[in-house]
Amino acid sequence: MNHSVISLMQRELLEASWGAFQNTDSPSCQERKRQRMLEYIRLAIYQELTPRQRECLLAYYISGEPVRKIAGRLGVTPWTVYKHIERGVAVIRDKSRYLVL
Repeated sequence: MNHSVISLMQRELLEASWGAFQNTDSPSCQERKRQRMLEYIRLAIYQELTPRQRECLLAYYISGEPVRKIAGRLGVTPWTVYKHIERGVAVIRDKSRYLVL
């Protein structure tokens, strides 16, 4: 996955998980923790999600493809695409709770 993966999805996931890790650490320490969290998100996309969740998440957040277009390409309803995205984000968010920075 290239550098463009640091996207809206990652920012949303990072923001959702980051609050638990912020404290009075120095800015450089916080930046190292942030980078570790981003790397975890990259790995989780490929190791924790189902192929369909990954496909929907990447198409929506990375490629910027509209949900209806994704649904048409996959032969499913837009609601199904939304559910894959929602569940994929939930999996990554849930797994990140156990991340030790």
